[in-house]
Amino acid sequence: MDATNHNQVSVRSQDGVTVDVDVAVQFNVNKSDANTLYRTVGVNYEALVIEARVRSVLQDLSVNYDAVSLYSTDRATYANAVQGQLQTALARAGVSVQSVLIQQMGLPSTLLNAINLKLATQQAAQQQVYAQQVAQAAIKVAEAQAQANQILSASLTPAINCSTWIN
Repeated sequence: MDATNHNQVSVRSQDGVTVDVDVAVQFNVNKSDANTLYRTVGVNYEALVIEARVRSVLQDLSVNYDAVSLYSTDRATYANAVQGQLQTALARAGVSVQSVLIQQMGLPSTLLNAINLKLATQQAAQQQVYAQQVAQAAIKVAEAQAQANQILSASLTPAINCSTWIN
């Protein structure tokens, strides 16, 4: 039997920030273990076994990451670690985990605002660096043109000037 368990779980990051993790776990119950799972746990196996383990693993692993990393750069690493631990833990109950999809990470609005402000500041700084590079290139072009004009001016003699003026 294939199924998907979808949960939103609040976890604490390494820096103590509460992060809301929206996760979907795709799994199936091994046919050979289905009867045992039904007899020992019952029809509510998904809530009692899978959801409980998903919450536990998400919370256990989130303390290894700071909130900003969970939200951005380490999301895939976190999902892979969660999947690995769930595969091991749920295999004992006769459940195979196919994938763990972290669909969304919710951060407190103050932290989100700080992240957006930092990104905007970094982008503005990069734009300023680019503008300075463009200005420096324009100065080099102008200096080269001025040097060419000086060379041309020095090569002009009164006879050449007079000849050009007459033509």
